[in-house]
Amino acid sequence: MALGAIREASGAVADFKIVALNQGAAEILGRPVASLQWQRLGDLVPVRLGVTQRLSGVLGCADRATFELAVPRADRTTLHLKVEAQAIGDLVAVAMTDVGDIKAREASFRFLFESNPLPMWLVDQDSARFVAVNEAAVAHYGYSREAFLARGLQDLSEAVAFSFARDGRLHRHRRADGSLIDVTLFERSLAFEGRPAVLGAAIDVTEQRRAEARITHMAHHDALTGLPNRALFTTRLAEVIAEHARTGAGAALLCLDLDKFKLVNDTLGHPAGDTLLRAVADRITACLHGEDLVARLGGDEFAVLLRTPYAGTVSAVAGRIIEALSHPVRLGDRECQIGVSVGIACLPEHGTDSDTLLRHADLALYRAKADGGCIAHYFEAAMDSWDRSRRRREADLHEAFARGDLALAYQPVVGVRSRAIVGFEALLRWHHPVEGAIPPSEFVPLAEETGLIVPIGAWVLRQACAEASLWADPVRIAVNLSPVQFRDPGLVATVREALALSGLAPHRLELEVTESVLLAASEANVATLHALRDLGVRIAMDDFGTGYCSLSYLQKFPFDKIKIDRSFVS
Repeated sequence: MALGAIREASGAVADFKIVALNQGAAEILGRPVASLQWQRLGDLVPVRLGVTQRLSGVLGCADRATFELAVPRADRTTLHLKVEAQAIGDLVAVAMTDVGDIKAREASFRFLFESNPLPMWLVDQDSARFVAVNEAAVAHYGYSREAFLARGLQDLSEAVAFSFARDGRLHRHRRADGSLIDVTLFERSLAFEGRPAVLGAAIDVTEQRRAEARITHMAHHDALTGLPNRALFTTRLAEVIAEHARTGAGAALLCLDLDKFKLVNDTLGHPAGDTLLRAVADRITACLHGEDLVARLGGDEFAVLLRTPYAGTVSAVAGRIIEALSHPVRLGDRECQIGVSVGIACLPEHGTDSDTLLRHADLALYRAKADGGCIAHYFEAAMDSWDRSRRRREADLHEAFARGDLALAYQPVVGVRSRAIVGFEALLRWHHPVEGAIPPSEFVPLAEETGLIVPIGAWVLRQACAEASLWADPVRIAVNLSPVQFRDPGLVATVREALALSGLAPHRLELEVTESVLLAASEANVATLHALRDLGVRIAMDDFGTGYCSLSYLQKFPFDKIKIDRSFVS
């Protein structure tokens, strides 16, 4: 439209009249072009909107003026106009744009912004100062709306450097109470009230991150002791080996195995065993420095990784660990004495890859246990041949059993007063075709480790019962049962079969079981003992006094004989 100023006698602008207009202006004003020509603007637009005053201000100015109008319509809707005006003398050129759709979108945006459950805000793109925040942001961050608007987005961030994050990256924010939260930010640029702004939305992922951290920790740590597990230890060992390749830094690997742990676990139960393992973990950790690592590999096996150890450090650490675990551990109202054997392999002297270092440390550990336990051994090249010899011995034992090279010797049991033979004890013997007699102390533990003791034990039972059934004097025959053999669910059937095949009277068979088996607080063990007793055989406790027994344990089962160990007598 082109508007002409209508002035009063004083020269003040009283109104404007429409000098010319196009069809678009007529459609906005809702009347035909002809009916609008020469009409006063004040008759068309309510005076309270102040249009005359705004246009009067344009007169005499070279600049273009821009403002918005909200004009009520007869149908009770509102016409939103963007008005641009520029004066040429007393004529004002006016361009009107219907911005109703834009206003509707802005209203929808404000509704979604204010009612959104996610914390949201608008910040000035240049200063990063808040220009608007929604109620969710006020509630989640704990700042009042006024406090928010007095701050900038960088005031929320814990990071020193600040930048807008348009890719949903993770940020750490500080709330009004000082607590820190992890949030994922999503930000987009837009125009707000005619100036560039950034719309931000924050998703709090603090609990999700904590849950992920817990899952990650569980995947890499032992649930019982809280120590790193085998997976994490393997990763750290690989990192140390890679560091050695780069810098030449050395390291030492210690493999630890508790002595007598199984006896404690069996005699006092698994809860006591768990308590013992936690105590062991604490004692080992206390022997190390901050850069060293201790892990539980499983069962009663632990491993220690010493970084860049100096001469004497490794032996000193191993000595401290052995000393720490030599002291009794209190489990409830009892004190238990255990120990630890340690095998040591050094990087790079004993290997430069994980498998070799672990194997060599295991060989050193096995040698330490074979030498009596409670000591530490470094890996030596001779241990490889010793291990091969042990494996060869294992193969020879399998072949000897298959060929029938094992035999029984019968040691007489003599009555002290009568000097008469009252029974025999069956003893297993192995005569190697090349090496001659192999001591039972060497091949019986090997048979137990490999599980071969179960078929060998069954053969011993059958052979001893068959031999005893041929004796003229009906004296007893005693047969030792290994703890491994005792855990075999077919043991009772094996004894029943041996008696049936030989025809031996059950009361003539005496089964010797070690204290560690008899004192295990296991319903299955007790049931097996009673099932054997029900066959009519005698039950003897062997090696009494070598474990964690007390006389009260003798009440758990009605033994026929107790064989007191010589160490107990000494």
